[in-house]
Amino acid sequence: MILIQYPTTQTITATETATVDLCGVPYSGSTQPGEGNMVHAGIIASTQAECCVLCQTLKNCVSFAWTDEACQLLIKTSPLGAASSNAQCPLGIETYDYGTINSTGVVFRGPCGVPVVH
Repeated sequence: MILIQYPTTQTITATETATVDLCGVPYSGSTQPGEGNMVHAGIIASTQAECCVLCQTLKNCVSFAWTDEACQLLIKTSPLGAASSNAQCPLGIETYDYGTINSTGVVFRGPCGVPVVH
């Protein structure tokens, strides 16, 4: 007796989503907070990671900066008009000039900001 096996088709559904490490990519920084944004300095955080978590969990956080053990958050304070928005960023997701990616940079993206392409 000869046994012949035929290949079968299997469907695989992807369940993972690509993510961006907002806490791990430093930028050189921008000199301007941008229209409708406010810098909140003196935020209590012990580490850069803690500062990042604060930005990621607060609504409308465009970016955060970590320098000399100090945390600053850049928060959107007025709506962006026709910009896209979501539950985390109800005032809009801003195209923001973070500067250039720089290993010694101190500015990091928040969930409500998309970098300008340089």
